[in-house]
Order: sequence, then structure tokens, then C-alpha cells
Amino acid sequence: MKISTMLIPLSVLFSAMLFAGEKVDDSLSVDGINVASIDIPRGDVIIIGTSGNILSVVGELDEKMDKFIFEKSGSEIQLEVKMPRHQNSHWDNDGSKLTIKVPNSIKVNFEGISTNVDVENLTKGTEIQTISGDIKATKLTDHIELNSISGDITSSSLNGKITLSTVSGNIVDKSSAGRLQLKAISGDIDTTSAANEVSISQVSGEVEFTLSKVDDLKIKSVSGDVDGKVELSDDGRIKMSGVSADLSLALQKGVDANFKFSATAGGSIKNSLTNDKAQRAKYGPSSKLNFSTGNGGASVKASVVSGKIKISEY
Repeated sequence: MKISTMLIPLSVLFSAMLFAGEKVDDSLSVDGINVASIDIPRGDVIIIGTSGNILSVVGELDEKMDKFIFEKSGSEIQLEVKMPRHQNSHWDNDGSKLTIKVPNSIKVNFEGISTNVDVENLTKGTEIQTISGDIKATKLTDHIELNSISGDITSSSLNGKITLSTVSGNIVDKSSAGRLQLKAISGDIDTTSAANEVSISQVSGEVEFTLSKVDDLKIKSVSGDVDGKVELSDDGRIKMSGVSADLSLALQKGVDANFKFSATAGGSIKNSLTNDKAQRAKYGPSSKLNFSTGNGGASVKASVVSGKIKISEY
């Protein structure tokens, strides 16, 4: 029996016509669309926010690909390179090489495995997850979540509610603003930010930061050293804690704040702001230091177990 192709959805025809290793150059309107869900298991992907209402994909598909999907589903556009499950251990080529242009009117969700992602100029929210790939993000706004397991995250000019997270990779964040959360296990963290709320958490990596206009700063470190400069607002709050970590904090000259520092197992406290000295406990190796500058409107607290605390001005 002959079947008319008029009865077959165009998206199905499009998927069936593309084969592994082939070039792709296609587009869909985003009228009625709220989100683009993109799943590229491996390769290099560039995602660029644009004006207009057309989402386009250009590039070369993974030569090990099983199927390519590019279609609308309700209020979502799905763009996926499906890989054969039984060949996971034999993926020995570079994967897909794609450039995806997304209208700024919709949100982007991306998932990858060994995929490097370069994303820029999106304004309606961005979630990127990859396992061993690197993430580079520039000029994103709204709700932003970037996650990699062993890859590095490099960001510039992000603004909104920002979460950057990695396990063994490094995080370098420049010129961010809004609310910033940075997490790493064994990777290093380096940020220069104007975010007014900042949270930094790491285990064994190094942390360096330069922050301005801070209302609330929280830093937790286990064994990695922390070193940074902060412009603290008049009623701002800083809370830092470490185990065997060294915590070094420089505040702007003339800061008005109340300071409370403690070291509980042989750690040390060095104060270069005033002449106040840490007091050793009568029994045991602990020490503490409490003092104020100016009207004491802001609050700075820091504690370590066996590490060091250093406070100074810049």
C-alpha cells in the first residue's frame, strides 16, 4: 500500500532525512514557545541569543549519532542528538559541532556529557549542565545555572540570580552582578563581582575574590585558602568559616563594622585594622578577638579550627 508523505509530520521527515556526520542547517519559529531544550551528548556547541523569532541550528552532526531531533512540542522546542546506548564506550571522535541561535524571548536548558558549551547574550534564563566539558558564558541575565563535573566554568558580565558549580574544575567569574553563588570541591574559584549577595563554598581549592557593594557575603572552606577584598555596605554582613583553611580579608579604608573572630584548635588571628589583639583561652589552644570600628553598623564574623584569620584594609 502506498503511503502519502502528506500524512507524515514534517518534523519526523526532517529527523529521518539527517544522518550521522552530515551537515545541518535548519530553523523553527518560536511563536508560542517558552523554552528551548537542547541535548548534545558530546562535541562543541555555541549558543547565541538573538533578536527576532527564529531558532536556527547550523553545523555538523556527530558521526556516531543514532538520530537527530529538532521539533516543537507544545510550548517547547526540542533539539537533540541521540546517541546509541550500546556504543558509549566506543565514542572516539570529536562529536557534534553546532552553532545554535536562540531568540532572547525564550529560556534555554542544555544538557551534555563531554560537551563544551559557549553561550552568550541570553536574557530569559539559562541552565547549562555538562559532565566533562567546559562552559564559557558571556552576557547572560535572569536566572542562570551553570554546572560541570570536571570541566572549567568561565563567565563574564552575568547579571541576575547566578549559580556556578563544579566538582574538580575551576571557576573564573568576572564582572557579575545580582546574587552570586559559587561552588567547587577541589577546583579553584576566582571572582571579581559587583553582586550584592555572594555565597562561596569549596573544599580543597583556592579562593580569590574582589567584591564591591556587598550586603551579604558567606564563605565556607575546608582546607583551601581564601584571599579577597570587599567593599562592605554600611549595614552589610560577612560570615566566613574554615577548618584548616587560611582566611584573609581586606576591607575598604574607614569601614564601620563589628568584628568577631575565633580560632578553636591552635589557629591564629592577625588584626591589621586596629591595635586590638586576639586573646588566648585560659585553658586549651583556642583564641578569640572582638572589636569595632566607627559606628559598628556592619558585621564581620570569621572562625577557623586550625587555620589562620587575617583582617586588613586596602
